[in-house]
Amino acid sequence: MGRLYVSAVVVTLAYASIWAVNTAGLIPDGYIGTLWASLSVLLVIIGAVLIPLLLATTPNA
Repeated sequence: MGRLYVSAVVVTLAYASIWAVNTAGLIPDGYIGTLWASLSVLLVIIGAVLIPLLLATTPNA
């Protein structure tokens, strides 16, 4: 359970840092911007789908 909690915190911090950098206008348009957007979507999928799924299927020991 501890590793899942840490991974959830890491995903949240990574997404927050991407949001902060994007809000500051430091991500250029074009190819790099597309990569950042893809990473952002991937982090949302991991945080919203995979971590809760792992939490639901991990037995409480």
